[in-house]
Amino acid sequence: MIDHKLPYAMAEYGVEIEPTLVLSRHEEALPGGYTKETVVMKWGKRAVLTWDSEHRLTDYHFERGARIDNVRKVLLVEPPEFIKK
Repeated sequence: MIDHKLPYAMAEYGVEIEPTLVLSRHEEALPGGYTKETVVMKWGKRAVLTWDSEHRLTDYHFERGARIDNVRKVLLVEPPEFIKK
C-alpha cells in the first residue's frame, strides 16, 4: 500500500499499470458520478482506484506494491525484477 501523503493534490496524479500485468479490470458506478475500478494483476498485485466524473483520481489502494513518480505525477505498477543466480 502506498501512503496517501503526496506533495501534490491527488487529482493531479495519473495511474500507469504495465499492460502485461493486468489479468482483469472491473468498474463499478458509485453515487455522484464516481467510478470504482478494481484491477487484478499477476503476482497477487491488486489496485482499487476511485475516479471522479472527470476521471481524476480521488482515492487509491495498491496491494503488493506500486511506486510514486512525483516528477511525472503518476502512480506506477510494474512487474517485479527477478534476480538471476
